[in-house]
Amino acid sequence: MATVRELTARACDEPKCHGVEICTDIPEASAGVLAEPTRLEMACLNLVRNACQAAQSRVIVSVIPFEGYWELRVDDDGPGVDDSLREQIFEPFFSTRAAGEGTGLGLAVVGSVIKEHGGRIEVGTSADGGCRMSTFWPVYDKRMESTEAHHES
Repeated sequence: MATVRELTARACDEPKCHGVEICTDIPEASAGVLAEPTRLEMACLNLVRNACQAAQSRVIVSVIPFEGYWELRVDDDGPGVDDSLREQIFEPFFSTRAAGEGTGLGLAVVGSVIKEHGGRIEVGTSADGGCRMSTFWPVYDKRMESTEAHHES
């Protein structure tokens, strides 16, 4: 599975992200989550691409431990998401973009993938006044798995 650093580097090469500085704040330690790798990567890339499209000049991707979850936070310095639209943006075929610029499926799929893996997604405002997408993925600790297996025997 690709790391968040590798996904961010891949996003930098995408046309939607040209002209946007993508910064990272990612711990050196492993941020393990138990997830289907392809779906996890797709969800994370989608969030970064969306941020690039909305950003004026900068996107910040952070990974932060938070109460039994890893928070993958994607902040941009764009116009943000109006409070009245924050629930609607996760509905299939809803888009804030002009006709022909998106299918309106990206965030619906991201939300579905996160829920399938026991996580959640929140929309907020970044420090730069743009959008903050926070996804919360349950922490996976391989040591716990071997302990649980031992207790079940």
